Amino acid sequence: MLSLLWTGPYSGEPAVREVRWEWEGANEVKHVTTERGFQRIESAAYLSPAVLARVAQQSSVIGDYTDSFDRPGTSALWVGSEHHLNREEVAELRDALTHWLDTGKLFAVVPHPLHEPELGTPAGA
Repeated sequence: MLSLLWTGPYSGEPAVREVRWEWEGANEVKHVTTERGFQRIESAAYLSPAVLARVAQQSSVIGDYTDSFDRPGTSALWVGSEHHLNREEVAELRDALTHWLDTGKLFAVVPHPLHEPELGTPAGA
């Protein structure tokens, strides 16, 4: 079951409404191999939950890596339906997702130096 929750008054309706979609296998992540032999991960689409959408898939792109021709599908990765990431970008995404799993945040929040009151204050002032 997937739930969508939104807030705001709509024509005198309560401020919070919830819509639920239910179907067999709604929360499954499927691992499939395409007809061309590339690995793909699919999951239920957000707005059309009965439709499986691509989460990630190996790309046929041949990148500027020494092993690109020997290892098809290792130069780039499709993430979602529109994002094509090279190896370095996938590593950055991996690090951000790992940080999110550990902390609940995609990246560490670093305070802006201009917002720190002690910045630029002489010692002992």
